[in-house]
Amino acid sequence: MLIIRPWRADDRPAVLALNAELQEHERALRPSRTPGAEMTEGYIGRLEARLDDEAQDGALFVAEEDGRVVGFLCSFVDNDVLERVPREVFITDLIVTAAAQRRGVGRALVGAVRAFARDRGITRLVVTVLEVNEGAAAAYRALGFRPAARTLVADLP
Repeated sequence: MLIIRPWRADDRPAVLALNAELQEHERALRPSRTPGAEMTEGYIGRLEARLDDEAQDGALFVAEEDGRVVGFLCSFVDNDVLERVPREVFITDLIVTAAAQRRGVGRALVGAVRAFARDRGITRLVVTVLEVNEGAAAAYRALGFRPAARTLVADLP
């Protein structure tokens, strides 16, 4: 049975492992990414600090199946001053273990963040996907997301 719930401190080892898995997946697509083992502890530590800061208004949800964390989603309320309705919820991370993919886990996690947004009167979710991560982009499109902006990068010599 799948349970979506707010994360707890004892979920930290699973969240660290999942984040490292996500980083390695993205690094396979974009080799310039930092190896997961090098960045995960610091990255999750920064998310924890933001989550602990009430002014940040964020949430981290975990998907638990048979007592194991099989995915997580982290998000924060943000303001895009360029938009007429500036408040939005930005999804910073969404990862589902390979073994749990295509079983509705990601959909359930996005459902939790939709409820988080609705509780705040927010009507827009935003997520950034690596341009080369076609699988993630397709999954988000299936959940109702659409392209809205494109980030371009130039490496300087």
